[in-house]
Amino acid sequence: MPVRVKVCIKFRNRELITPALLNSGFISPESALAIPERCALELGIKLDEIKYLEEFETAGGSILMGIVPEEAHIKIFVPDRDTSWIKCYLVINRYINEVLISDSLIDELNIQVISFRNGLWKFKDDPVDKVRESELPTYWK
Repeated sequence: MPVRVKVCIKFRNRELITPALLNSGFISPESALAIPERCALELGIKLDEIKYLEEFETAGGSILMGIVPEEAHIKIFVPDRDTSWIKCYLVINRYINEVLISDSLIDELNIQVISFRNGLWKFKDDPVDKVRESELPTYWK
């Protein structure tokens, strides 16, 4: 089971709560969150307001994705602590069906994966014996 965490994405005056998949293969020099088109619409992003596209290399080859020119914020929801809002940028990917967290954003969110196979993770500052379980997926297509 992959590792998914429940997040709140804040963009402009809207918030959206959804599980997001940790994707260490989503390599980005900045904290990035890839979202499906339907998720972008839920956040109030009009696809025609995306001014520019950027080519990204993926495991399936090069694809063009829209980059939202305004910052968004993200935080993780867990029952036992309040987490901080982290700035990120949104990348709209029409080929995905769930929210993906980039390698840089994984680090910014203070996440440490214990087991990708078993869907286990923790915050880097959690007690040594603390283990958190993956969220179930939400698909946006």
